[in-house]
Amino acid sequence: MATQLESQGQLSEFLEILSRRKWQILLPAAIVLSIGVALAVIIPKRYLVRTQVEIRPVSVAASSKEGDNAPYQIRARERIKRVLQEEKNADYLALASQAQFEFVTDVQDDIKVRLDKPPGGQGVFVNVEYIHSDVQWAVTFLKALREDWIQAVLERDQRKVQDEAERLRTELSSLEREYRNEESELSDLMRRKNISATQPIPGGEDQRTEDPVYDRLLKNQTLLDEGERTLAQLEERRKSLEERLREVPEKLSEQAVIEGVSNTEELQALDAQILEKERELARYLPANTRYKKLQQEIRELEDQREQLKRQTTKSALTSVARANPLRGQIQERIDLTAMEIAQVAATNQQLRTAIERDSGNVDELYPVYREIRERGEKIKRLQVTLEGASKRYQEKLEQARILASPSSDPFVINEEVFPPLKPTEPNPWLIMAFALVAGLALGLVSALTAEFSRNCFRSVQDISRVLVAPVLGNVQAIVTRSEARRRGLRRFAVALTTLVVVGSLSWVAWAWAESPEALSPDLRQRIEQFRDLFR
Repeated sequence: MATQLESQGQLSEFLEILSRRKWQILLPAAIVLSIGVALAVIIPKRYLVRTQVEIRPVSVAASSKEGDNAPYQIRARERIKRVLQEEKNADYLALASQAQFEFVTDVQDDIKVRLDKPPGGQGVFVNVEYIHSDVQWAVTFLKALREDWIQAVLERDQRKVQDEAERLRTELSSLEREYRNEESELSDLMRRKNISATQPIPGGEDQRTEDPVYDRLLKNQTLLDEGERTLAQLEERRKSLEERLREVPEKLSEQAVIEGVSNTEELQALDAQILEKERELARYLPANTRYKKLQQEIRELEDQREQLKRQTTKSALTSVARANPLRGQIQERIDLTAMEIAQVAATNQQLRTAIERDSGNVDELYPVYREIRERGEKIKRLQVTLEGASKRYQEKLEQARILASPSSDPFVINEEVFPPLKPTEPNPWLIMAFALVAGLALGLVSALTAEFSRNCFRSVQDISRVLVAPVLGNVQAIVTRSEARRRGLRRFAVALTTLVVVGSLSWVAWAWAESPEALSPDLRQRIEQFRDLFR
């Protein structure tokens, strides 16, 4: 009895496909891996060098504030150009202007600057990194770039202080000339007017008094001011007494009181009753009968209150007239005040006459004294300004001296530039691993595509899954000699091509690493052009 063939699982079928097409997977993997090995050898090795500079806070230097600007200053194009020119970089100097611009841009991209500010600290740590294919050039360039930045900052600080000191020196010289000119002009003025150098100036508030006319003028002016104030006070007193006199009556009368009739208690009782009725009235509406009765009772109580008010009489007074003695006393004080006013007015008039006489004498020298006083005050102000400018100038000189000393250098090299033992990039093992994975993936994709892209039955299992009738057996494919010969030739051609490609790539990678002169100049040039893409 015939039996149906057992169907094969999908995993077994997939593994059978991979086994049948293993060379279609391995050959692309070998080619891509050889390409990866060649790239790992040909791609230029790049070395990362780094340095760290600490910026300490120094009181006399403005450099302690340079930390925030360090990423921009260190990577400045002009600084990079200057360092490249000073270090005589052959690659840079051999380029044209536009190419030099692009070269500087590439170098700028390879420089990384990072700032570290410790919490609670006042210093700033500047970390500078540079990556390049030539490790010695990377070390030389990074050192030169760091020193150029540090030197530029220090020179800028010193130049700033020197400029400020020079400006203060110019200002100090100008003030000294002005001070000497003012003293010379003051001496000439006093000499022309025959005024002693020790004679105090009127109004100058000096301790000694050598001008009695001016002293008398000041004294009389003070006395006149006091007399005017006294006169005003006396006038005010007289006016007050006269108003009081007008208010005091000429006659006084003695009064007798006649008692009247008072109904206060009865009125208060009626008011209380009226208030009580009004409160009760507020609880009813006008339509209520009680409302009208209450209104009538309130009117009767108010009539009684009016009658009691008419019966009330006030107390009566009777008076007897006599002369008021207070008016005589007030009039006597008014007369005495008038006499004092006359005396003070006469004294003030005498003082005015004396002041006018002395003012005429002082006015002749007053413009001279005023000019002398103004010049003296100006000389005092110039002296104070001159002392301040001299002090600031000395402070700037001291600051410049401190900046020139090593103790004021805020920069500390915490990490020197050293060449690394291994290149930073590329990672050859990573490149080869990626190439192997990419080659296997490419071979797997090509094998599966070739297997599943055919529109036919690939195996007995495909037929058994489609047909209703059971499949009892299968006949292996019959290969003729000519077909076998053509299949062998195809496989040989593919294998030979693969060996040639893999061998060529391997030999080029070996020759480039061990003996570049074995390669042709054109090939070396093309490889260098390819390497430039990764620099």
